[in-house]
Amino acid sequence: MSYERVLWLPGVLRAVGLQVVEHPGWTTRGLSTARPFTPRAVVWHHDASAPGDSPGVPDYMIHNFSSAAAQCWVDRAGRWHLIASGRAPHTGAVLPGMPTNETSIGVETDHTTGEDWPPALLASLRRGTAAILRHLGVLPGVGLHFHRTICSPPGRKTDPDRLNLAAEREQVALAMTSATGGPSRGAGAPLPLPSTPPRPVPEEDDLMLIPAGTPVTLPVPEAAPGTIRRLYVAAADAADVSVIFRQGAKVTRAITWHVGDGQSAMASLTAANTAIGGLPTSVSISARTPVVAVIAAVPA
Repeated sequence: MSYERVLWLPGVLRAVGLQVVEHPGWTTRGLSTARPFTPRAVVWHHDASAPGDSPGVPDYMIHNFSSAAAQCWVDRAGRWHLIASGRAPHTGAVLPGMPTNETSIGVETDHTTGEDWPPALLASLRRGTAAILRHLGVLPGVGLHFHRTICSPPGRKTDPDRLNLAAEREQVALAMTSATGGPSRGAGAPLPLPSTPPRPVPEEDDLMLIPAGTPVTLPVPEAAPGTIRRLYVAAADAADVSVIFRQGAKVTRAITWHVGDGQSAMASLTAANTAIGGLPTSVSISARTPVVAVIAAVPA
């Protein structure tokens, strides 16, 4: 049985320029080692504190739970507070196959239902999560979750309020391609790619990080009634992206998109799109710098 304390968190977060507050005792705090702790995902929460700054939350997280409410808390200024290095009771009951206390890092935020997200908090949350997932070698499509999307029964939790999981996964994926953990606007070299390579066959609507110089082929799932498939490609820095559409082994179209600065390009994958030459069964993508791609289902 493995119990993997996240003692690497301060170095990983500071390496991407984030401020870190290490609360006394955090390196040994956590639930009993009688159960395993092998974090492979990050779960975002909000703490439901009163609107505005809530500096007393870390103390509450430490002293009002059996160990600590979660491993991390991010304040409105974007500072990461480290509360515990071991397993924490942040998930509660979850749906089958979702991250648990044993397999995830909980990140609480100084936010509550109906409150606007402070830009500094949200930017830091994305950058820090990108750094954590990079360290774990996990992509956001499988490694980033919301408390409300994993809880059982569905609807038991509403946090984090006012955020869209698909959009945040894309933002975190973009942050993983730059030197600072966020869009670098061309400054600095990209960080090394995660040690775990992207899966060759993605799950439906799953973001894929396309490594620099390595073509990746994505299958195009059959569209459900009332929907169509769209390909989106985005990059933090400027990139020329080669896209090849195929029907079986036949190339139906080859194009080059220029994307960058957090912008994306899009093509509808429909038989009516004569420029593509009919409904493709796969799409191959390559670029000289890392890019993010997804084939999404949207209403027709």
